[in-house]
Amino acid sequence: MKVKRFKKAAYKTLDKSTLHKFLKEEGYVRGGLAIDLDVTPMTIDRYMNNPQKIKVEHIKRICEETNVDANFIFSLIYEN
Repeated sequence: MKVKRFKKAAYKTLDKSTLHKFLKEEGYVRGGLAIDLDVTPMTIDRYMNNPQKIKVEHIKRICEETNVDANFIFSLIYEN
């Protein structure tokens, strides 16, 4: 059984990257991402500031939880 721990809630913070903006719009929060990706909240902050550092396994998990294609996530990461 898959445990979905991505927490959704409205929160306001400056967009650190296009990926960060997307996740915020979807309602995902830092703490929930940290739990589900099995990393610290500080690592989530680093990922949102510099999405190119996200591990492929974490991108896969984000795709599964948000129901989007990996190509979409990569377009958010490398858009600039």
